[in-house]
Amino acid sequence: MREKDEATIAVLGAPRSGKTTYQLALLAGMTAVGGRFSLHAHHEDGVDMFGRWQAIVDGGQVDVTDAAPVRRVFTFSRGLVPLTDVRWTDFRGGALDTKGGPGGASDTAELYEELARADCVFVMLSGEHFRRPAGRRPGAELLGETRAHQISRLITMTCTRRHEAALPLPALALLVTKADLVDWEERAVGDVVEELRTLLPVAFGAGTRTAVCRVSAGPLNGTGQGPAQRGSAAPSGVHLPLLFALAEHYRTRAIRLEERLAASALRQEQIGRELAELSPRSRWPRDRRHGDLQQELARIGRERAGDRAWADRHRAERRALLPALKAVAMFQDGRPVASGEQEDG
Repeated sequence: MREKDEATIAVLGAPRSGKTTYQLALLAGMTAVGGRFSLHAHHEDGVDMFGRWQAIVDGGQVDVTDAAPVRRVFTFSRGLVPLTDVRWTDFRGGALDTKGGPGGASDTAELYEELARADCVFVMLSGEHFRRPAGRRPGAELLGETRAHQISRLITMTCTRRHEAALPLPALALLVTKADLVDWEERAVGDVVEELRTLLPVAFGAGTRTAVCRVSAGPLNGTGQGPAQRGSAAPSGVHLPLLFALAEHYRTRAIRLEERLAASALRQEQIGRELAELSPRSRWPRDRRHGDLQQELARIGRERAGDRAWADRHRAERRALLPALKAVAMFQDGRPVASGEQEDG
């Protein structure tokens, strides 16, 4: 059995929605804590990202680029045990406004392919848009600034492709970035969730599994733009979207493995019947077929042992993550659910 498995995360968001800063804060926050869970980047990426994060800590400004997608591979660990390689693609904000396909931007075409493979899609929505109630219907300015229409279209396209391929839908994590800009004593989380339902109804439709997470890199400068104040960087809640994504990854993998185990058990039964029905009249053909069936039976046995080990491991890792998600607003088919309710789901 391989030591680690792989999860894929695709990140969407309008320009200046906090995608880059969030990624830096996530790595810094989960590496520095060194608690039950940790995240590490491969050496060169880690050096680059920590250097950029340190610049923010020292009162600088994050170097934001929308020139091309950023692809990284992180390793997620529990304790000192590496569990999962997280393949992360952060798409430039401009990709949401660019036509893909022939004559379009190549990274926009890649966006469609990455989304089709993603275990979870992170949607970045800046907290500056939720300082005040948006009303029952979001205005054209809010829809434009968040790129809500473009994001909804991409999620719908992805879900359609996954349905057609008989694949599970990706989990969706809606990140309210720069959450420190919102006065949460004045604004109830439930009210913001209802605004998100109106803004991105596709994220709360049938078949969806969604989390709403408030994340912050710290107050920085209090405006969400420009250089940070020295010492103002303080990541908060940044780990929760990743833990949700991995919990959903482990759940989906366990379900798929149980389906494979059920199918292989049926094949084992079928082989048993074939072996019992082999005619003893013609010995050579019988012996050859008997040998082929026995080899297949042995191969299936080995595969089942591996599948069972992985299914049990995925369920155990998911159970280990759920307590950390108790305070996260989670939804299944648009219906609020607690992390404990999802344990066997």
